[in-house]
Amino acid sequence: MSTASTSPEYENTTLNMGIGGMTCASCVTRVERVLKKQPGVQEASVNLATESARVQLSSQADTDTPARLKRALRDAGYEPLAADHTDAPVATQVWGLPRDAW
Repeated sequence: MSTASTSPEYENTTLNMGIGGMTCASCVTRVERVLKKQPGVQEASVNLATESARVQLSSQADTDTPARLKRALRDAGYEPLAADHTDAPVATQVWGLPRDAW
C-alpha cells in the first residue's frame, strides 16, 4: 500500500520521458495504452522517431507516479530513459569509423 498523498499540485503537470525499445507503430500504441492505464495519467502521447513520451498528469497523480510509470514501461518490455537521452555510441561512430572520419 502506498503512503504517497494525492495532490492537486500535479494536475496539469507534464512529464517528458525517453523510451527505449520501440520499433514500430504497434509499440507506440502499446506504450500509450500502458501509460494511460496508470493512476494519475490524464493523457499520454508517444513519438517513435524521438523515442519519447509526453505524459499529462491529473489531480490523482502523486509522488509515486513517475516511478510507477517507469515500472509499467519495464513490465511492458520497454526501457525508460531520461527525457534528453542520446545514443552516444551510435552518434559518434558509423560503421566503426569515428564521427570526424565521415
